[in-house]
Amino acid sequence: SFATSPVDTYDEWSRAADKWQFIRTCFEIRTLLDQPKHPSKLIVEQDQSTSCLQHMGLLMDNAELLKKVNVGPDYSDIYQTIGNALKLKRQVSRQHRRKIVKAALVPYGYGSGVTNIANAYDELDLPYLNNLSPEERFSLAKDVLGKIEEILPAAKGYKVTMGRRATELIKQGMTKFIWDSPSGFEVHHCKQKPVPDSKAFRPIFYLGNGETARLQAIEPSNIPDTDSLRRGLPANFIHSI
Repeated sequence: SFATSPVDTYDEWSRAADKWQFIRTCFEIRTLLDQPKHPSKLIVEQDQSTSCLQHMGLLMDNAELLKKVNVGPDYSDIYQTIGNALKLKRQVSRQHRRKIVKAALVPYGYGSGVTNIANAYDELDLPYLNNLSPEERFSLAKDVLGKIEEILPAAKGYKVTMGRRATELIKQGMTKFIWDSPSGFEVHHCKQKPVPDSKAFRPIFYLGNGETARLQAIEPSNIPDTDSLRRGLPANFIHSI
């Protein structure tokens, strides 16, 4: 009925989590019921699980890491494995332990550290986390990060290896990194320090009626931010793949 009268039934189907995908699927099902040989045009999104860790395992040629993140014949839920190993202050269900780890492991693959993981816990609506103080959530983030690197030492090894390589290249005078991705795109990894605040560009916009607005644009300098270059390389290289 949704596909037949989408406007009249909007109040009902719009409650779906992804309402436009939902109603589009309804249209497709209606057509398929009438025309069983209809070639569907629906987009199917297929995502890898822990793809950052999978690429780390491949780059490090580490069979142990690959097995733990589903590159092998046996299913392995690394979120649950780490979640079960956590020592928490109170009883927490398996499902919520898994969510606590996933909220840390995903940003970990993007290069995040304790602070960003703690921020993720501030936003994650779980009873266990809601009953913790900000300091306790930060401490939990440290514990989870430690457990991740204890159970997945090759992931930590990848970051350390890439960081050392970046340091070597910077010492050789390299101020940015350029490489070709597997799909043929040229990737530029560069970072400059901002100009001093006193030299920031602050144009004034006249809005009318005597009102003005001042915007600030901090322009980059020609001085490379070597620390950001080094810290950002492991995650950017993974995601370029």
